[in-house]
Amino acid sequence: MLGVYSTPPKMGEYLNIANTPPQLGRGWGWGLNVPPPDSLQIQQLQAVTVLGTKPQDFAAGCRVLTISPQILGFQQGSLSELLNQYAPLYVRQYGMSGIATVSFRGTNPEHTAVLWNGLNVNSPTLGQSDLAILPTFAATEVSLRAGGASANYGTAAMGGVVLLNNPTVFRRKNLLQIQQEVGSFGLNKTSGQYHFYHKNLASQTTIFQNSQTNDFEFKDLAQYGTPTVRQQNAAVHQWGFTQNLAYQFRNLSSLALKTFYTDSYRQVQPSMGSANTNAKMLDNTTRLLLEYYLPQSTHKTTAKLAFFNDYLFYTDDSQRKGSNTQAQTYQTQVEHTRQFGQKWAMQLGGEVQYFLADVDGYGTDTKKQWRSAVFALLKYLPTEKLQVSTNFRYALVQDYQPAFAPNLGVAYHLLWQNRQQLTLKGNAAINYRVPTLNERFWVNSGNPNLLTEKGYSSEIGLQYTYLWNENHRLNAEITGYYSLIDNFIRWTPQAGTGIWRPENLAQVNNKGIEFSINHAYKVGKWALSSSIFYQYTQSVQTQSNFAEQANKQLSYVPLHAGGANWTASFKNWTLHSSFTYTGKRYYLLDNSKSLDAYLLCNLLVSKQFNFQFGYIALQARINNLLDTTYQNVEFRAMPYRNYAFTVRVGF
Repeated sequence: MLGVYSTPPKMGEYLNIANTPPQLGRGWGWGLNVPPPDSLQIQQLQAVTVLGTKPQDFAAGCRVLTISPQILGFQQGSLSELLNQYAPLYVRQYGMSGIATVSFRGTNPEHTAVLWNGLNVNSPTLGQSDLAILPTFAATEVSLRAGGASANYGTAAMGGVVLLNNPTVFRRKNLLQIQQEVGSFGLNKTSGQYHFYHKNLASQTTIFQNSQTNDFEFKDLAQYGTPTVRQQNAAVHQWGFTQNLAYQFRNLSSLALKTFYTDSYRQVQPSMGSANTNAKMLDNTTRLLLEYYLPQSTHKTTAKLAFFNDYLFYTDDSQRKGSNTQAQTYQTQVEHTRQFGQKWAMQLGGEVQYFLADVDGYGTDTKKQWRSAVFALLKYLPTEKLQVSTNFRYALVQDYQPAFAPNLGVAYHLLWQNRQQLTLKGNAAINYRVPTLNERFWVNSGNPNLLTEKGYSSEIGLQYTYLWNENHRLNAEITGYYSLIDNFIRWTPQAGTGIWRPENLAQVNNKGIEFSINHAYKVGKWALSSSIFYQYTQSVQTQSNFAEQANKQLSYVPLHAGGANWTASFKNWTLHSSFTYTGKRYYLLDNSKSLDAYLLCNLLVSKQFNFQFGYIALQARINNLLDTTYQNVEFRAMPYRNYAFTVRVGF
């Protein structure tokens, strides 16, 4: 279901920074069996329940979408699988065992920032995050912000932001959950989660393992006669854990230690028609975060100190010694938020990052880079119907001077009655992206003279909500957006050498429309919901050094995309179906070759049995119900109809 969790509060509640209620423009979400709100009243949260999350209420006029807790609770797959099914964006997946990246509004994966508890976790070498090895248990809150957000989140946030948070909850109840999932192609996933609370100490532990052989059958379109063959060298084995530990002091301040670790072994799925070179990748990720949070009546302070380590080892038949990539990130961030009366709120902060990269492709030297930034976020409510936010970021990067990044957002209630609300909102920003270490230092290919990408983005939209009663709600939203990126970096072949090199070759223009409508109705023990969403995205090179590529749609950007969801719940039963349409995508920049459009349908049924000691939940899922033959990326096979069964026990 696509639903709105809450409606805007009255004057003054926006600025209650000690309680941080849901804000205007951030209530959209997808999920299973999400009942409509009981009323239009905001549910206030205790100041100590959330630690260190970056305030999203300084983003008037932006579209911020939240994956519902119901979905996260039963989801055991990767973050790419979650977003591909429930979010209106494009996930580029290189087969069942390959990397997966996400793109917003026609931009590249390098233009998407992924933040974990407010800190950027994109690889400093690649400039992006592989969501295929990022399990959903890595965060208990997942939200998305579409559009340029460099003023709030820094480099790479030109297309959108994926926000992953692990808020520490001081709940006076211990909780243990165990989940097991089995399915087609050797699917075997196990996870356990334990919440512990004693006096002022809170702990949350999660353990996860995932294995899949991915030996499915497919039609090899690259061979004569398109024979049916069985996929080889696509197995995945992964395990990991999170450990969040927090202590609350008498003055309500809190100190939290958050740990995230994953170890992934993947066979690299060969493309159709190509020889199996037995390519393999080993990914190892460690994240450590120490966070101090001090709330007071009119202001709050958050300080963070973090260490990230990302290791990648790749080998195949042609390079038995393999190649190593290791990148370490040291990061610190301080934020102070202050409320001034009932109309103003401000946040001031700064952050410093230090990268160390030992990469075989860079030669023998360890590459280093400093990045730092200061930022100011301001929110103003001149009237009950109007909210304005303006944000600024000034960054310093070793060897670069990024563009000054301001942002201005406005949201205004054109109509605000007891049962309906119509809001006009808009946002404009200047954005930037600093070249990655790979783009600068790769031996014989890197370009140390690259310029920083600079961009402008804007959006305007209408959001409408109608509430018949506490059990019946309709929501609709339409947004038009526009962005322009200068000094666009592209890897291009060098004439006569066979070497590819990144260069600032193009100017890219993105524009489009997003539309969604959803309906939720509850009567008796029945809860029904449905949603439809659609995207039109035009992403072209308005300037290019290659005439045949000018004014052509960028690779892997579907012009049309959309989907629909339908959910019916009765007592403890839930039936959910989802449809996702992905339009034709060109995979050559001159638009001479393309991949066909496809429609995917998934079906899920679940039943929960409640007992005095806890509960048992059963779920059966059919993926690709229509048995569709499709390619997400050129010549990367995807499975036909497949099944999964899940048992979850909670105490």
